[in-house]
Parts: sequence; structure tokens; C-alpha cells
Amino acid sequence: MIIQNIDFSNEIKSKKDIESFIDNLINAKVSFHPDDDFNDYVNENNIKSFTSGEASHLNKLMDQCRQVDGDYLEVYLLKKIEE
Repeated sequence: MIIQNIDFSNEIKSKKDIESFIDNLINAKVSFHPDDDFNDYVNENNIKSFTSGEASHLNKLMDQCRQVDGDYLEVYLLKKIEE
């Protein structure tokens, strides 16, 4: 696992889960956009930021965020950006 601060075992089932997931990404210093594929993230040395398994799971969690409440996901992200 490349990013150690993210819990890869959880599922997104509520707005609180969305908040926790986004907060974990932010706290782990992951600069991300909810529409981007986590497989495409690389560091300053052009090395992948996530293993293929991690990226797949992060993509799945982001999809679950959209399914639970895509509008809330966008609003919460904007709120966090403004902090």
C-alpha cells in the first residue's frame, strides 16, 4: 500500500461515510478530482501513486459516493476546498 492513511476496507453507505472518505484522502495529502481515475495518479517522479488494487478500490469507493449522494459529494468537496 502506497498511501498508509486510507482505510481500504470500508464501503460508502451514507453521507457520513462520504465525509470520512474525502477527509481521509485530504488528510493523506492526495490531490484528487472525483471524476479522475485513481489509476492515472502519479507523483513528481512519474511513479504511480497507487497500486492497481488500491486504485481500483478507490475508484469503487468514489463510485459509491456518487451512488449514495453525488450532489452531496460535490458540495462537501467544495466546502473542504474553501477551508
